[in-house]
This record gives sequence, structure tokens and C-alpha cells, in this order.
Amino acid sequence: MAEYVYSLILVGVVAALMEMLTLSGDSGQSKLKLITGICLLLACLQPISQGVSYLKDLASGQVSPPWQEGQVAEDYQQMLDSFLCDTSRDEVEKFTYDTLESYFGIGRDTCRVVVETESIEGIPHLSGVYITLTGAAVIKNPHQIEAYFEKQLSCECHVSVDM
Repeated sequence: MAEYVYSLILVGVVAALMEMLTLSGDSGQSKLKLITGICLLLACLQPISQGVSYLKDLASGQVSPPWQEGQVAEDYQQMLDSFLCDTSRDEVEKFTYDTLESYFGIGRDTCRVVVETESIEGIPHLSGVYITLTGAAVIKNPHQIEAYFEKQLSCECHVSVDM
């Protein structure tokens, strides 16, 4: 990329110098402007020709695509799996807090929710939900809460009481 920018600057500077060196009344100046314009246009089109030749090589199998070169694809897949697990974890955590508040009458200040997820072949799965009740929420029935969330989330749910 730096070579491309360097070549554009060089062609521009040479074109400007050539125009300055010609006399302003000279009839050749218009021809010189045309030639310098064509040179600048060709310098701008250089990356396109390189891209076309790369696509030809890619189509003929002479080069392999960057995502088949190993590490890049693995890193991207790992980032995607991590993002999906984090998003799933956040959504389940929000659902759990909202349900505890609306269905069981347990406020966010009297409970703590921890959601664990795991990625199996790139697909996030819930491995467990852990709810800790504190304060006034300790009088709620933990077995009822566990059963409700196990049914809703189809995963293990553990409710503990912290005095």
C-alpha cells in the first residue's frame, strides 16, 4: 500500500514539474496535460490490475484464499464462538433477572445470577444457571425457583441462599 501511495505522489510531482517547465502559451501544453492525466489515471488503476490478476490466480488454483491458510480462519471462528456465547449468556442473565423480579417478586438487589455457557461445534449451549438469594429473598422457595428455570431454560439450575 505504501508503494502505491508513493507511486501516486511521484507521478503527481513529475506531472506538475512538466507542466511548470512548459511555456503557458505553448500549444503543446494541452497535449502535456492530456499525457500527465493519462499517467495519473494509469497509476490509480494499478491496484485494480493487481486485484484482477490475483482473482485469476485464485480461480485457477495457483494461490489459496486467505481463509484457507489456517490460523486466520481458526481465530475468526474462535472470536465468533466467543461472541455467541457471551451474547447468549447476557440474554439468559437478563431473562433470569427479569423473571425473578416479575414472577417471583425478587429484586435485583436481593439476588445474583451467574450463567455458564459452553460452545459445542460453534453453537453456544447453556451448561448451568446459578442463582444466589440474599436479604429478603431468602424466604422464597429455592426448589420452586430451580424447577421453574430448569423447565424454562432446559438446563441445570441451582439456587442457593446466602445469609
